[in-house]
Amino acid sequence: MKNILDFKAFIFDMDGTLINSEPIGLETFIEISSKFEVEPTSDEVAIFMQSWKRVGDYIPEDDFLYGFAKKNGLKADTFAKEFFEMYLQNVTYADVLPGVYEFLNKIKLLNVKIAVVSASKASQIASVIKNNNWETIFDLLLGEEDIIKHKPDPEGYNKAIKQLGLSAEECVVFEDSKNGVLSAKSSGAYVVGLRAGNEAKIDLNAADAIFDDLSQVRK
Repeated sequence: MKNILDFKAFIFDMDGTLINSEPIGLETFIEISSKFEVEPTSDEVAIFMQSWKRVGDYIPEDDFLYGFAKKNGLKADTFAKEFFEMYLQNVTYADVLPGVYEFLNKIKLLNVKIAVVSASKASQIASVIKNNNWETIFDLLLGEEDIIKHKPDPEGYNKAIKQLGLSAEECVVFEDSKNGVLSAKSSGAYVVGLRAGNEAKIDLNAADAIFDDLSQVRK
């Protein structure tokens, strides 16, 4: 692990890196399905989780929700809209992962830039930032609407590095997923993989360093 003081920017993925949001998506999908009196099959739950976590050859979550609604005779626009509204409420209760508060507060004291690059929607990112009183922490927030090619493509991280006015070598990225790590590595940044936000074991071997959580990085 490089000396943390070597970097001029700290860039974070959000879901699974800052907050434990992985279970919230599935809980919301089950909850909204129950509200509309439909019960997803085990295969549909598995496909939803692949979409939500953006693993492998996944279906974009919006497309999955629309297809699921139509298959069950529901109004797709209404179902998807209510899903995301419910998620915004539920994500309020997502636990902040170990060491995050302390780490963010420490690096805020340094003369560095702090950013989020996430495939989540801007409204979801804003909700998490507000709910955790992080409005003064982050200098840049990039979400789904800001990025055309998503992870493992490096576009999001390339864009963040450019907007921060730095070189990739001056930036460290924190990620919890295989695609996220590959995306950050392709940008040329130094990459730290974090395990705490994943229930299953994820391949983070492409990262430059791997830790359980940010409390270990801080030490």
